[in-house]
Amino acid sequence: MHQSPESPQSKDQGWLCHWLAIVALGELYSSDKETDVDPQDPLGSAVAGSAGSPEPPGAEYYYQSVSLLQQVAEHPDVQYIETLCLLSLYAFSMNRVNTAYMYGGVSMRAALALDLHRSPYDFLSERLNLPASELEHQKRLFWTVYYQDLLTTTTTGRPWGVLDDEITVDYADSSRLPGDAALDFFDAEELNIHLELMRLRSQAYSSLYGYAGTAINPYSYISLFDFELSLPLSQQHLDKISEFHQALVSFENELPMALKVVRGWNGSWTNLNRVNAQLYLIYYQVWSASKTSRANV
Repeated sequence: MHQSPESPQSKDQGWLCHWLAIVALGELYSSDKETDVDPQDPLGSAVAGSAGSPEPPGAEYYYQSVSLLQQVAEHPDVQYIETLCLLSLYAFSMNRVNTAYMYGGVSMRAALALDLHRSPYDFLSERLNLPASELEHQKRLFWTVYYQDLLTTTTTGRPWGVLDDEITVDYADSSRLPGDAALDFFDAEELNIHLELMRLRSQAYSSLYGYAGTAINPYSYISLFDFELSLPLSQQHLDKISEFHQALVSFENELPMALKVVRGWNGSWTNLNRVNAQLYLIYYQVWSASKTSRANV
């Protein structure tokens, strides 16, 4: 961009907004600086960059990207949705969960506006003429939006943005891609496993705490949301808790070996990496919610 400032791409505000968001995340995850997170502000509602608090890595690029966002919002496209996902991830990483929730909500609306939640074979559309690799990219983009929506809504205790019954697009599947095109994508099996766990988390949180309402969760009347914990739980409560407990046990038992973090006899860890660590973090968050509910019996 700096080498060709007069090029059309350099003047494309949507592209620049997207590029700045990528650089912001790159700065954040490549930096070894510690960032300050206020334990008294769990949803990140405090004003960023307050006096005496240094900005996190990549913040300058993040704010520049945000400043351009409104100028490209009227005509959403795939790049716009990608940018929102990046900004939501940056905000969530900085514990600005409300901000991440807002960006995630906008990205979901934009994805729905482009019909990314629907299979291109549901109706005649221009998407049918796209190459297989682009269709796979759009499919994975929707599931990324969906994942982030569930992540932020379950974290904040708010209803999620789309009903599962309204989604007809398939899960990620690299088997239909020609030649070496699959090498450009993250492993489909791992991606779908992360997605299934997040779905389990959202269903468990909604059922146990009932914040989604009966329109989304038919079992929300079996809820701990307004339940007096000094009273014994009903059999319906216990059955629901047991159902999710068993689902978690089955999920871990069925994990492929490549995703199982195992400690060897010599104390070393196998398959310990950022991706698997995130999977287990979400897993034990759901497990803790289930165990806490069981402990209240």
